[in-house]
Amino acid sequence: MCACMRLGEAKSSPVKISLTLASSASRRSCCTAIVNPLFSINPRANPRRPEPARAAPAICRGHLLPVRCVFAVKFTIPRHSLFGLLLRSPWWVSIMLAAVLGAALAALMPREYVLLALTGTLPLLIVGAVAAWQQWHAPSEEKRSQVLQEAAQLSWEDFSRRLQQSWRLQGIHASAPEHPGADWRITREGQYTLVLARRWKASVHGLEPLRQLARAMEDSGIGHGLYIAAGGELSPPAQRFAREHNIQIWLGDALSLFLLGKRPGV
Repeated sequence: MCACMRLGEAKSSPVKISLTLASSASRRSCCTAIVNPLFSINPRANPRRPEPARAAPAICRGHLLPVRCVFAVKFTIPRHSLFGLLLRSPWWVSIMLAAVLGAALAALMPREYVLLALTGTLPLLIVGAVAAWQQWHAPSEEKRSQVLQEAAQLSWEDFSRRLQQSWRLQGIHASAPEHPGADWRITREGQYTLVLARRWKASVHGLEPLRQLARAMEDSGIGHGLYIAAGGELSPPAQRFAREHNIQIWLGDALSLFLLGKRPGV
């Protein structure tokens, strides 16, 4: 906060008094006031002579505080959305949908608007390109099947150690949960997820383990869950329950990708 004050003009021997005002940010700036001798201090009446005024800038300057703003944007595609399903499908499915949609738009729209209408197929083409890139760099089916067979033959101690090693390589912190209904609590980018994987060898996965995981999530105040299994089938009621309670399923291929150092699809 700066202020410059001029209280009067001196006709003879003006006395300068330095005023200091402090801002809320504890920054000080000086300004000089020229005071009329009528209000000046008489050195004879006051044995203590006033100290000479310090030199002060004629112009009060403000201070610009640099502010650094950091924006972090995280873009994710919902797993059960159309684009999420297309990312997990063969890449050519998105390309074919884009071609069919483009042909329909070209036939229905006026000729002068066809080019503009065809831009509506760009999202499908982009998703197809991303899916093609992911599938090109994905491990082969034979390698994934081999990893799942090895995981099914491991003991619980060895399998849990393998999971923790894969989490650590991907920068995910795994720790023991506070609730017995889960096996781990993993942390990624400040988000907590409870994991249940003790039934990774089961051939049929029903409602009971998912209900156990959902109770642990509710008691712990954590809104994300993950159920891991090397194979088998997930019953339709269990699939609905997982969608309603925000529980992600890593079954078969998703687990093999994770154990091979890849992130499973959205």
